[in-house]
Amino acid sequence: MPPRRKKRLDPAVFQIPVDAVRSGIYTDTSLVRTRDLLRATGRSPRVVLQFSTKRAAVVCGVDEAVAVLKLCADDWSALTVHALFEGDRADAGDTVLTVEGPYESFAHLETYCVGVLARRSAICTTMRAIVDAARPKPVFVFSARSDHALMQPGDGWAAYVGGA
Repeated sequence: MPPRRKKRLDPAVFQIPVDAVRSGIYTDTSLVRTRDLLRATGRSPRVVLQFSTKRAAVVCGVDEAVAVLKLCADDWSALTVHALFEGDRADAGDTVLTVEGPYESFAHLETYCVGVLARRSAICTTMRAIVDAARPKPVFVFSARSDHALMQPGDGWAAYVGGA
């Protein structure tokens, strides 16, 4: 039997504030300045940006990072994106996501993508360890009691992918 093809979540589920992200308010100032300088000088270096893990992890947030690139890059069709899938395991130093294309098209999205991948993967990895330790007992997550309301959908997804 051929392997089952995994599908990405629809970008609409993430409710990304597209205009705000495109403007650069969610990124490091240095990256916005880099993007603006490249645009102003007409330079368009083609780069390969790799997002990798610092330590072993159960990967999560990849679909959201890809959605941010699709919705907020200057020209999605100019990018080549390769990524692991939600719930894949990665060893320390493994590449989780690569983006290739004109840097000014996505420089302003780097911080957002790193943040999503780091937060969701940390939650997912921790949840996987908790679920493994608690087995055979079920694990439930009650994030509404201790987390900001806007974080709950994404963090809840990460906990679900981790096995909760």
